[in-house]
Amino acid sequence: MSLPLPRRFLSLTLSLLLAACAGGPSTPQKSSSEAAGNLAGTRWHLPETRRATPTKPSTRLRQGSGPLAGFFTELAALERGERQEPLLVLQLGDSHTAGDRFSGRLRERLQAQFGASGRGALPPAVPFDYFRPQGVQITASPGWIISRAGAAKPEGLFGVSGFRARATKPGDRAMLTSTEEAGFDTLLLTVLRQPLGGTLELEIDGQRLPAISTAADTGPQVARLSIPVPQGSRQATLTARADGPTDLLAWGSLRQKPGVVLEAHGTVGATIKLLRRFDPATLAFELSDRRPDLILLAFGTNEGFQDGWTADAYSAEAAAALAELRRAAPGVDIAVIGPPDGNRLATSGCSPAATRQCLVPGQPVPPPPLVKPGARKPAAVCRWVIPGNLGMVRQTLSSLAAREKLFFWDWSQVMGPCGANAWSLQDPPLAGQDRVHYRPEGYARAADALYDQLMVDFAAWKASARAVAQR
Repeated sequence: MSLPLPRRFLSLTLSLLLAACAGGPSTPQKSSSEAAGNLAGTRWHLPETRRATPTKPSTRLRQGSGPLAGFFTELAALERGERQEPLLVLQLGDSHTAGDRFSGRLRERLQAQFGASGRGALPPAVPFDYFRPQGVQITASPGWIISRAGAAKPEGLFGVSGFRARATKPGDRAMLTSTEEAGFDTLLLTVLRQPLGGTLELEIDGQRLPAISTAADTGPQVARLSIPVPQGSRQATLTARADGPTDLLAWGSLRQKPGVVLEAHGTVGATIKLLRRFDPATLAFELSDRRPDLILLAFGTNEGFQDGWTADAYSAEAAAALAELRRAAPGVDIAVIGPPDGNRLATSGCSPAATRQCLVPGQPVPPPPLVKPGARKPAAVCRWVIPGNLGMVRQTLSSLAAREKLFFWDWSQVMGPCGANAWSLQDPPLAGQDRVHYRPEGYARAADALYDQLMVDFAAWKASARAVAQR
């Protein structure tokens, strides 16, 4: 894809030159042999080159049939010991994804069965309150300014993380600490390169590595770095010199070994419109460079709570978002996750503790009791209900997946009608008092159900493939 002249990309030669010279005179220097050892194998990934990871095949294998045949082909190769590089599952979604409880449990199940290749990429710094990703601990100084693709009027380039963090003063720091026993052997960075771009100091387990310049003659442009570090590394620290605009779009940790990586990028309050907020060229570059083997789309809750959608309007929006994703990642299997059940109070002015009742669609609705102005509303008025559009959104996504021959999984089937209310009343509860979000045990139950379904379908696919091979 060609871009307008202001965003044409730098040559690979210039990029490698900058990578080699990034330390600068103000950086404390190690001996030349030590510095060279730290830089060995570091690669800039640039949109202009469209380079895939060398160990990846140039074309995707797809054995058998079905919406997940490509993913299952790679999963089977991993299971047989024939695939040597990590298999990447990429989940994009709303707050259910942002919390990394659902995706964290799914990651745990996949890695326990097929091998663990690390945590993968994360949004930059601390992108929102209560950011608690699984497998790592993230801290950041307060100077970083966070921009969101999901904002009302987003500005600048955004990739699949949906966030951008800019350092504002010298010494702004972000720290990633792996909580996995095996640590990591590769640090992933996605940065914005631009004229007069600033410099990031990098430390691995307290050892200073050559600094990383984000300066470029043209731009802005997104670039990715894969930085080999000692096997079993535990901690990466980025410190901004703030000698120019310094923007981080994503970072993460990886182990270069056979296994599964599941990256989860979620934005609180997001709808499926978020997919069209990403810069198309940046999205295409990131997906072609990382080459995910499966993309999970987990949207629908926020749309279901918005009363303004019609079925036709939502169908058109979802289809356009899916088309954008398919253009950016041709041939990649996509799984659509229908939203879980969610409930809200039927009448304003009721507290979540006012009632334990939820009205299932189809039940007769008793007439509401008369309430004097200013009087406390009785429980009969304060019922929980399922938002009217939630079922429409779920059915629209199901129909779209069927039409486009995609895998579809209905999260709400794990719960049943008014399931969010029922889960919140269990002891211990599986859902929060808001009847929208879930406790770790609730997310784990849902993720286990999806994993079980994937494994049932995987077994059926393998049986079919064996039958074909025996003919």
